[in-house]
Amino acid sequence: MEIIGYIAAFFTTASMLPQVIKTIKSKSAGDLSFTMIVFLFTGVVLWFVYGLLVNQMPIIIANALTGILVGILLVYKFFIDMNTAARDDWELKAINNMVKEMHGELNKINGK
Repeated sequence: MEIIGYIAAFFTTASMLPQVIKTIKSKSAGDLSFTMIVFLFTGVVLWFVYGLLVNQMPIIIANALTGILVGILLVYKFFIDMNTAARDDWELKAINNMVKEMHGELNKINGK
């Protein structure tokens, strides 16, 4: 019966690979919900701990590997996407300030 656990563990863990590969290739987790990733990571960690407590290798292995994959998504979402958004916001503010300054200079030149 334990073989069913290993098969389930394989498919559950493998289901994360396409998303992780897409995220790494695009260098963005922008389409993923931060809350979903945090909840999923928390659940996977708790399943891993449960597997340790009941000494069930399929649960331990599946959730250890899935935890690594979801952890990669979490790193991309938190450290890369959020930093990119903050940088983009700063750049937009800087451009906006430059446009305002140029507009002010043009008004001075035109005598307004």
